[in-house]
This record gives sequence, C-alpha cells and structure tokens, in this order.
Amino acid sequence: MKSTMLKKEILRLIEEDREFRYAVMGLLGMSELLERFSRLEERQQRLEERFARLEERQQKLEERFAKLDERFARLEERQLKLEERQQK
Repeated sequence: MKSTMLKKEILRLIEEDREFRYAVMGLLGMSELLERFSRLEERQQRLEERFARLEERQQKLEERFAKLDERFARLEERQLKLEERQQK
C-alpha cells in the first residue's frame, strides 16, 4: 500500500513541481538525451542541405549528359552521311 501511495505522490510531483520534474529528468539523463537529440537534428539538417545540393548537381549532370547525347547523335548522323558520300 505504501508503495502505491509513494508512486502516486511521485507522479503528482512530476506533473506539478517543475523543479522536481527537472531533478528527476536530470537523474534519468534526460538533459543529455535532449542535447543528443539537438545535435542529431543539427546533423540531419546539414545532411538535408547536402542532399539538396547533390540533387542540384545531379540535375545539372543529367542536363549536360542529355546535351552530349544529342551532340553524339548529330555526329553519328554526319558520320553516316560522310560514309554514304564516300561510297558513291
């Protein structure tokens, strides 16, 4: 019975007493966890920014590749025409 009452009192204090709540959080290592979450969020943000830059670079590379592909196709056509002329 005492255990149940003690648990209820602890829960009440956690809910109502900010200082007690922070003390319990400190004992449980919550502040360290919050700091770690903060650092993880920062790293996640940097990764998202890097990913966006990589996407931009990828898009530019795809555009350049498409242009090169078009040029190559035109060169092939010219080569075929030259070969046809030489055969005549």
